[in-house]
Amino acid sequence: MITIILLWAIVLLYSFHFAGHLHNIIANVPNWSSGKVEDLNRYSNFYHKGNNTHYFAPVIFASILKCLVTLILVWNSGGITRNLVAADLIIVVGVLISVFTIFRSINKYFASGQYEATKLKSQVNKWLLFNNIRFVIILCGLIISIWALNSYKG
Repeated sequence: MITIILLWAIVLLYSFHFAGHLHNIIANVPNWSSGKVEDLNRYSNFYHKGNNTHYFAPVIFASILKCLVTLILVWNSGGITRNLVAADLIIVVGVLISVFTIFRSINKYFASGQYEATKLKSQVNKWLLFNNIRFVIILCGLIISIWALNSYKG
């Protein structure tokens, strides 16, 4: 019973993660994705009290925890469920690593307010490219989490 609850929790957490990125892509990114200094200044002013990290960090860390605990519970059962949960764990850890290796430095540059037009445009394009890749990877994680839930025979 606890395994089924944890599998549902993984699906819900991936749903929250996916929905958060979908909202960000539709509602936030168009406001600053031109790469113009004025747009980035408006973006920085908008997030002066909070930022996306306040939403995504708990979702990512809860996903890692749930995937890890669930993987331990399904480890001896073998089969596809174990492999799918392991894949979900790898995906969410990969997303966390991408935050620290790719997005963190770009976001710090965006928050600095010290922009050089050419570098700014380059950083915006880099952020957009990697964000789209991350979005597709999170969608794959969501699909895999649903598949894991449906494949569980316990």
